[in-house]
Amino acid sequence: MITVISKKDTASMNIYSVLQKLAPDMNFLVSEDDIINVNTGKSDTDYFVFASRHKSADKRKTLSVHLIGNWYKAEYGGEERMLSGASSHLFKKFFIELNKQATEAKLDYECTLEATHHGPYVKKPSIFIEIGSAEEQWKDKKAAEVIAKTIIEATKKFGLLAGEEDNWQTALAFGGGHYCKAFNKLMLEEEYAISHICSKYNLPFVDEEMIAKAIGATQERIDLALIDWKGLAGQREKLLRILDSVGLVYEKV
Repeated sequence: MITVISKKDTASMNIYSVLQKLAPDMNFLVSEDDIINVNTGKSDTDYFVFASRHKSADKRKTLSVHLIGNWYKAEYGGEERMLSGASSHLFKKFFIELNKQATEAKLDYECTLEATHHGPYVKKPSIFIEIGSAEEQWKDKKAAEVIAKTIIEATKKFGLLAGEEDNWQTALAFGGGHYCKAFNKLMLEEEYAISHICSKYNLPFVDEEMIAKAIGATQERIDLALIDWKGLAGQREKLLRILDSVGLVYEKV
């Protein structure tokens, strides 16, 4: 595992500072570029963890994890209509650990999944873990410590198979907003391991090719699609037709 850090990112550097103290032997890629444009090159690793800030207009206090890629245009790094490598098991273990660490620290932040978005494009399984959503939070040492501990513990647990993974169903997820309320609970409390998530604003760009890319990018075998039934923004019939075309069963959420 390599943890990716950007010198241009306040939250990233704060997380890096904590990781250097708690896990000095961890492998790092420290870049001068914006984190959405970092070139991981030919780095020899199984997967990448990007430590980053999250920015939003409402400035809500969040700790989030998400996979990376573009369902449509590459407006913020990466490549157009390309989804980066993903591990649904890594994603699930990171989200469970993030909630655990935030609870133990009594941190007043919302822990949430985010839909797949932005760059860079990375072939190896990759995940973003972020502090949001404004300068005050990016500088928050306690939040940085929670993220750092999550990275350390989640990567340990990902490396040590516990047997629970045998019962997990790997799913693609569709619908709902950018913050994945319908899927958060499933990842925490049910035996679903979610891979790439397409929120409702990207559903118009989903077709058989993009479904195939999402399946191909995922390290584990995709078992089904999870659909936020009320969050499809008029795209329900089209989505169901595509899922049927590629032979992917679905469950309503």
